[in-house]
Amino acid sequence: MNKGEYPQPRRTPRYPFVAPAAVLPEAGTPVGGNIKELSLYGCYLDTTSPLAPRARVVVKIFVPGEYFEANATVAYATPALGMGLVFRDVKPHFRTVLRKWLLMAMQLSQPSTLQGVELGEPAEGDSEAEPAKRHEKHRAGD
Repeated sequence: MNKGEYPQPRRTPRYPFVAPAAVLPEAGTPVGGNIKELSLYGCYLDTTSPLAPRARVVVKIFVPGEYFEANATVAYATPALGMGLVFRDVKPHFRTVLRKWLLMAMQLSQPSTLQGVELGEPAEGDSEAEPAKRHEKHRAGD
């Protein structure tokens, strides 16, 4: 096996994260898309117009009332699907924003202890007393 046959493991986990973003290359046309995954060191952008690997860019990610910005490099690109970006330079203020978003994404990605439990109102005529009534009717018919 050659060293380059397998990708290097990621330094930190990526979390599902959905937000619009703009990627501004040093030269060329800006690219828009939606962030799909986010980590402390980079992100994946869904876009129909990915840039070439190693392109140096500025990435801006937007959520209501807040945004994140960093210098980045295109790590890889899949034609017509998207590209992975590695953050190169994140200013302290934006690092704080990123950490806050990652904490939120991490919490949302954890399985819920209520998974499979429906929290809606009981259907009409379906109450906790219904099984007892059915049991009484059944016994009365014996």
